[in-house]
Amino acid sequence: MRGMKREGKKKDRIGDEGRWNRGSEKRRDERKGERRKNRNKWRSGSCTYCGFLSIDCGLEESNSNYTDAAAKINYVVDGPYVDSGENKKVAAEYQDIWGVNYRSLNTLRSFPSDEQNCYALPTVVGTKYLVRLEFLYGNYDNKNSSFLEFNLTLGVNHWDTVSLNTTNDRDGYTASEAVFVAWVGWAPVCLVNTGGGTPFVSTLELRPLGFLPYPAEMGYQSLFLYERRNMGPTADDTLRYPDDVYDRFWYPWRPRDDPTYSKISTTFSIEQSALFAVPSTILQTAVVPVGKSTVLTITTRQDKTLDDVMVFLHLADFQNGEFRQFDAYIDDELFGTYNPQYNIGDSNFSNFWYSSTEDSKYNLTLAATAKSKLPPMLNAFEVYGRIAHDNPTTFSQDCKLISLEHTKPIKIHAMALHQTISKKQPCQQHSKKITQIFLIIKRI
Repeated sequence: MRGMKREGKKKDRIGDEGRWNRGSEKRRDERKGERRKNRNKWRSGSCTYCGFLSIDCGLEESNSNYTDAAAKINYVVDGPYVDSGENKKVAAEYQDIWGVNYRSLNTLRSFPSDEQNCYALPTVVGTKYLVRLEFLYGNYDNKNSSFLEFNLTLGVNHWDTVSLNTTNDRDGYTASEAVFVAWVGWAPVCLVNTGGGTPFVSTLELRPLGFLPYPAEMGYQSLFLYERRNMGPTADDTLRYPDDVYDRFWYPWRPRDDPTYSKISTTFSIEQSALFAVPSTILQTAVVPVGKSTVLTITTRQDKTLDDVMVFLHLADFQNGEFRQFDAYIDDELFGTYNPQYNIGDSNFSNFWYSSTEDSKYNLTLAATAKSKLPPMLNAFEVYGRIAHDNPTTFSQDCKLISLEHTKPIKIHAMALHQTISKKQPCQQHSKKITQIFLIIKRI
């Protein structure tokens, strides 16, 4: 365990055994130093070590790839990952409207043709990923559209409905994020025209999540982000990489969002949560109820329909005082009792899917227990919805559906998907039941 000393070590060993032990310790120190150096590069460099794929959609092939000045993330053109669509730029008045650090929002790829158009992202089967799409309309088509709507799918399964209101203070910007476990070597992310306007995308990002225990299951269940909030921040900035090594977006919960709480903060470093690696920067701020209230209620966003939710609470108590304990509820459903640790991050989640019974609206309530001497506090939280795989996707190891006899190199942009093959029986027994297969092959 960290901080513990090994007992019983002899200091006066001599001879070959002593030299071996001294050499072994030296090698261990060298390896530790190398790991520390690589970890620092991973956290503050240009993502050489973290396996990020960051695509600036619509960036012309003639333009070179570039590194974002603030996040130190390398962005590439989208040509190798999509075979359709048109490159566009937002109107001049929207260029760099959010600052030079959002260069990837200046261009986009629109899809005026075909009902469905797909990107194919290189993945490793069995690896858990975060995938995020950003959209900024920016009157790229000179139509001054006030509202646009289209769907996203992850493979053949519905992921999200993108609804863009260009008349609000976000200038027609939104983002959609999902967590999934790769089932093939190229994961299809598709935009679907539903008659609400031409689909488009500005930025597409893929991030491996390592062993973070978000409950996605290969082929059967993925997650989409409903809300992720940093509570009580001192600034309105959205935190991401390099603060968060997994590049999750932590959106600020601003005072105007809810007047029933007050903000607290500390300047002391807090050890990040072991399970979900929530950064110390996020855990250094929190909210508590105003006045003498012992209940903290958070009303989540109401702009999306959500059938099932799972809630994640990220906690760290930096007020070294009396005992703090509280019950956590989704609406009236109790999902846990927690007492945050002092200066150590801790993460907890509901561990079940809660189904709304009324208008797909949810309240998160933290109520102090009878034993607690202090009110509840909350540093950060996440809410996810479920992308149900109603028709389980094919795993690459299940069967070889397609035989390729080309002598030239090929790149498979979207592997075969199907809706009715059962994993439990040999594929050849179900070859006639395949109802939907997507295969896009591009010669290189």
